[in-house]
Amino acid sequence: MPTFVYGLIALVTFGALGAVVWSYRDVANRHAEKARAYAAAHGRVDEH
Repeated sequence: MPTFVYGLIALVTFGALGAVVWSYRDVANRHAEKARAYAAAHGRVDEH
């Protein structure tokens, strides 16, 4: 196998992993209201 193929495999792999990480961006903020409601229902203080 030519050496540039190893680099190509690495590039594709890191690109796929980057797409997975990108898909999880801002997930915590999407569910902030649900988390606050849960904390309030269970008597937890939100310090943020």
